[in-house]
Amino acid sequence: MKVAKVFAPTIAATFAFAFCSASTDSVGTYEDGLRGRLYDTGRVLKTRTKKKNDEKAPLDPKSVSKYVTDLWIPGVLYDDEKEGDKMPFDISVRQIQQQMNPSLANNYNLSVFSMAQLAEYVVLRTYHQYILLISASSNSAANAATPLPKTTLFSYGRPDDPKSFHYPTSTMEVTKGNQTTVKWINELVKNPVACRKEKKSGGVKGKKSTACNFLAPLVGNNQGYHWANPPQNCSDGTAKTDCMGPEGLPLYDGPVPTIPHVHGAHAAPEYDGYAESWWLPHSNNIPKGYAPTGSWYEGPKSLGRRKVLSTSTSPSSTDNKGYAVFEYPNDQKTTGLWFHDHTLGMTLQNVYSIGYGHWIIRTEDNSEDGLDENDCKGEFQKLPGPPPLLGQDPNNDLSVRCKIREIPLAIQVRSFYNDGSIYVRKGSDEFINYEFDMMTVNGNTWPKLNVARDRYRFRLLNGSGLREMFGLYTTYRNSDGVENELPFHVIGSDQGLLPKVAVVYRKSATVFKDCGDTGEDLPIKRGLTLSPGERYDVILDFSELAVGTVVYMKNENYLPQFIMYQPEEVMCFIVTEDLCGKHSGETPDSSTAPADMVLKPREDIEGVTNPIPRDLSLQNVGHQVLIGIDARKSGYSKLKLWSDPITENPGRNSIEIWVTLVCVSSSKNCLGF
Repeated sequence: MKVAKVFAPTIAATFAFAFCSASTDSVGTYEDGLRGRLYDTGRVLKTRTKKKNDEKAPLDPKSVSKYVTDLWIPGVLYDDEKEGDKMPFDISVRQIQQQMNPSLANNYNLSVFSMAQLAEYVVLRTYHQYILLISASSNSAANAATPLPKTTLFSYGRPDDPKSFHYPTSTMEVTKGNQTTVKWINELVKNPVACRKEKKSGGVKGKKSTACNFLAPLVGNNQGYHWANPPQNCSDGTAKTDCMGPEGLPLYDGPVPTIPHVHGAHAAPEYDGYAESWWLPHSNNIPKGYAPTGSWYEGPKSLGRRKVLSTSTSPSSTDNKGYAVFEYPNDQKTTGLWFHDHTLGMTLQNVYSIGYGHWIIRTEDNSEDGLDENDCKGEFQKLPGPPPLLGQDPNNDLSVRCKIREIPLAIQVRSFYNDGSIYVRKGSDEFINYEFDMMTVNGNTWPKLNVARDRYRFRLLNGSGLREMFGLYTTYRNSDGVENELPFHVIGSDQGLLPKVAVVYRKSATVFKDCGDTGEDLPIKRGLTLSPGERYDVILDFSELAVGTVVYMKNENYLPQFIMYQPEEVMCFIVTEDLCGKHSGETPDSSTAPADMVLKPREDIEGVTNPIPRDLSLQNVGHQVLIGIDARKSGYSKLKLWSDPITENPGRNSIEIWVTLVCVSSSKNCLGF
């Protein structure tokens, strides 16, 4: 079979292997086109080679096929409307194996193939969607793609449903004003299911079981840092937790401490996931001398013990059961929060290996605070939806998936070794000198999502750590090859809906003033910027795009002076006709157009005339980040350790303006916020 131009639309239906093309410039030859679309990584990145401290060879991102994996859509982990009687609700952390990279790698090194060597392939071009058709006459033994291994991870999930464990995990759906009580369980042991049975039955008689043996961290921790320190080996010679350890010790490989934090939630201090409130798994082989809990596990000393820890079945510093029970009142505006680990000195490592999940607060009628009843035309307002519901499978049930119009997107930069394991350069600064070169969305590298010609609501989260700040934008080409942008219509941020809809492009942004009239321009030059942990609630409108259009979400390097590696491409959306196919129930889009939305103005805070200013700095000194008080006035002379006595005491209900300088390695390399 020779390479030929094929335009017959029926051919696509006869082949199964389809993918979005990588968004390069106009195609010159089929060889150039295939090469770019299978291997282009967006920006020119340095190829990582094996460092002298690496134990394994890193996975080359060029060997990973883009846009062949369907986006994983988070289901619902818990919904208080349907499971409100399940209090406390159990969430465990366990070890899993997950296919983060495509199951097949690219073995076709098209950069060195001649046109004659491409004779076994036919390329079908429909606008900028390319379908690779593998001829039946291909030598499957010689050209077989090498499977990419699964990745070992830790993950949150329901202990009664092993399939619920995923990185990131499914969503917590809670109602504003309803308290949610969660029993957070650290089950990072060899076999948590067997371990539970053993503990319930009183152990295994006549033999020594390993089911309850602890698992070592997937990402080692430098014990010379200020960290949780379960071994109680402090640099000053004292035996206590939550301190800096001596220099020169090997990376920590003991039981993993965890402490969950619902990021942005109103929570009492004893339930807020304080960094020194961690606990270890209830394991059979905790080394002698290890503390099972952190110094604040029982809550702030000024408040005494947590009331939910005062029962006879609850853990204490001397009788660790491997869990704690936290209460969340959800007494705030409706919004999208997220939960993640918050252990002292290990937050970055644990987020990278344990993952996180979305925590969405809605009203009783599943609406939003800040959304007026009617739009500019006087019609009832409706945001794009629905989201997945409890019990639905949005990934394996097409009749459910095709109707979903609200999807959380957790974006994270990662790297891997060839065996699928997460990439960690060994050494004293293993977490400062990471080299990330692959984008993941909801736990998969460079996924694709088939979308209908409708409006979609995406809850964006930057789930990365360290310095990865994204500048997101979207681009596509029309049938004439002209490049266009599909703007983000930003309707909300970290703490709920905004007072106005913002329209964000790559190099510009404006605010809808009154019913579609554009108001002031915003100083945005690098797309929609997300710093680690930041969220945005956005709408993408695919309704005017032709079927077959491929929209690419891309990343503008926001702070290149602080970033070593950051790929440009993120994921793609393929506009698809008749998304539900034979499945019934897909209805016309009845959501309100962003230009017609009416959002309620922000409530002014009464009595605020002169907010209190406070200058602070975060400065990296050696292995520690120090806090500077009166930063600009004192010239960084008042640097404080985490363990120093409290000096700043904001008054309850007071209003302050904080000016924060973030300094990397020296006071001359700072960013002001």
